[in-house]
Amino acid sequence: MRRRIITTFTLIIFLSGCSSGLIETPALEDLAMVGVTGYDRPENSDKDVKITVAITQPSENAKEDVQIFSDENNMSYNAILDISRKVEGDISFAQLRVVIFSKEFINESNKEYKEALKRLYRSPNVGANVFLAAVDGSSEELIKGDYPSKENINFFLNNLLRPRYRNAFSPFSTIHQYMRDATNETGDASMPIIKKEGKTVAIKGVIVFNNNKIATELSVKESIILQSLKLNTRNISTLRLKINENKDKKEESIVLDFIEVDSDIESNGDLNNPKVNIKVKLNTTALGYSGTKTLTDAKEKALVEKAINRELEQQAKEVIEKLQEVNSDPINLGEQFRKQNRNWSRELWKDVYPRAEISVEYQTSIVSSGNLD
Repeated sequence: MRRRIITTFTLIIFLSGCSSGLIETPALEDLAMVGVTGYDRPENSDKDVKITVAITQPSENAKEDVQIFSDENNMSYNAILDISRKVEGDISFAQLRVVIFSKEFINESNKEYKEALKRLYRSPNVGANVFLAAVDGSSEELIKGDYPSKENINFFLNNLLRPRYRNAFSPFSTIHQYMRDATNETGDASMPIIKKEGKTVAIKGVIVFNNNKIATELSVKESIILQSLKLNTRNISTLRLKINENKDKKEESIVLDFIEVDSDIESNGDLNNPKVNIKVKLNTTALGYSGTKTLTDAKEKALVEKAINRELEQQAKEVIEKLQEVNSDPINLGEQFRKQNRNWSRELWKDVYPRAEISVEYQTSIVSSGNLD
């Protein structure tokens, strides 16, 4: 008996050795590295998903920097398998940097959208810093677009969606950030929305979700306001405002560059009569100003700051009302109530949030007038 066990064990080792000799670990130049993946709802088809991938060409002799493949299937996993049969090398998602979804796919193929997110989130081969974005139009058309003044699509989209000082208005969302926001019991997720415009791709604003479905879309300016209301926001993008220092005078323009943003959220904790107050302190530089006030004069500057506060508070009120109408809480105001109520559920907050009384106070300080001095 003991001899039989030893013989069997030896055979297993032998077969394993043969197998490892036949299937070698691929060299780097043999890997087909996917940089961008796009998801669409197929047109005129009974399939549920259409996936497009952009694969960086490792060879210096390749005529094109990127190869693009698409496939339709009822499951995104099967679509990836079909694409892998068309690719010369071994397909790999280790260098995946951007995943984009058409708006139609998110809402009309919502079950497959959520499954695709779960697979990406759980995959050990997909990094934590993969950026997500929605697409106004077709993901396939955007990925296959001709952008002669840009780098290849893998680098171009990654650079576009990576948070930078000048475009920090948008809550840029990684796969991990999105899943955290989408699965918590208090708030809702968001992600930037992009669109192909001629020979380039532009960020249009932000879409906000309600239970993993698109609730509404915010413009770039509304996105800046939204970002300023969130806790732990440190930088937001340059903002141009129309202000009115005197009701009898015409509107004036001012361009603000934000040096520091500090938000504080307080609630009364009462789910029967919910009230929230958001206080935002802004330290800014005035990059441009069309008014008659002298910003180096303390009294005149104070009048401009008050006008800025009034305008920001009005815009914030409009954004919050828009969010409450579609029952989406990307600011995560529900967390302030959850901490004070034991019997908490997402369904409870969804019932309470639309009727919450939310007020906003801005306190703006122009600490520098830049080149206007």
